[in-house]
Amino acid sequence: MLQRWAYESGVNIIEVALVDIQKQPHPYSINNKASQKTLEDQVLIIKQDEPNILYFRLTNEDFLAGFKT
Repeated sequence: MLQRWAYESGVNIIEVALVDIQKQPHPYSINNKASQKTLEDQVLIIKQDEPNILYFRLTNEDFLAGFKT
């Protein structure tokens, strides 16, 4: 099932967000020096307008390993 899910879309992304214990957006922002605002093929970490959310592109290595590091 994991491999089937891996190929359902051309791009698979995981959203990582800071939230409080009530699951509301956390006031602190998260950042990563390698993040970009665009979704280009080589970009692995995307940060758009939300200050407390990062998006990570899943690679073939992630699917083969069965987890994202």
